[in-house]
Amino acid sequence: MKNCRWWSCWQRKKIIAFLEFIWLNAGHARDVPVYEMYPSYVKRVELALQDLAAGVFTSVKGAAKAHSAPESTVCGRWKGGKSQAEGNEWQQLLSANEERALVKWITELTFNGFPPRAQTIREMAEEIRR
Repeated sequence: MKNCRWWSCWQRKKIIAFLEFIWLNAGHARDVPVYEMYPSYVKRVELALQDLAAGVFTSVKGAAKAHSAPESTVCGRWKGGKSQAEGNEWQQLLSANEERALVKWITELTFNGFPPRAQTIREMAEEIRR
C-alpha cells in the first residue's frame, strides 16, 4: 500500500494538517514560519557547531544531542570536514557565489513581472561562468 499514489497523497495531507495544527496552536511563535520552528538537518548541525565555537558546550556529543543533530556529522565538521555541497562544489559549473548571483537576477526579474525562460537562464549562467 505504500507504493500507492492514494496513500502518499493521504499521508501528505495528514502531515500538512499536523503542521497547520502546530502552527495554529503555537501561540508564542505565530510570527515564525513553520520551517523555522523546526530547523532542518543542516541548520541543526550549524547551530551545534556555533555553540561549540562559542563555548556553550565542551563536548561534541553534548552539542549534537542538544540540537538533535547526528554526532558523527557534528564531529566531522568540527574537525574541519566539509558538507556535501561544499565537497562537491568543484564538480559544478557555477560556484556558490555565481549561483547566488544567478538566483538574485532571476528573483529580480520575476519580482518585476518578467520571469525568465529556461533558455534565458542558461544564457545568463554561461555569461556568469565566463
